Amino acid sequence: MTNYYKNVTQVNNLIDASIKKYSGEIESFYLKFDHLGNNEKLSRKKP
Repeated sequence: MTNYYKNVTQVNNLIDASIKKYSGEIESFYLKFDHLGNNEKLSRKKP
């Protein structure tokens, strides 16, 4: 039982990491075409 939950946790962590990576790639791709710059969720953050 312990091994099952350990494996589930590892799989969930891998899925989360993949989603974060994919989301970042999609965001940067989308921003190239957001010529109006009015999308608040994807607007570039100022340093």
